[in-house]
Amino acid sequence: MRYPLSYQDVVDLIAERGITIDRSSVYRWVQKFGPELTKRTEKHLHRASLDWHVDEAYVRVGGK
Repeated sequence: MRYPLSYQDVVDLIAERGITIDRSSVYRWVQKFGPELTKRTEKHLHRASLDWHVDEAYVRVGGK
């Protein structure tokens, strides 16, 4: 869930290890275990501040 992999990518990765599954199985696993994984890992993540600012820079080109 950390990396943006498609269900087919996950199936291919697991197939490299000799296990044959279907994309719908991966989808059902994500639906079942995803919320629990999110809940358990959220407290360990250090999120950056929600506030962000953009500095403006002026570049003089040809005297303008």
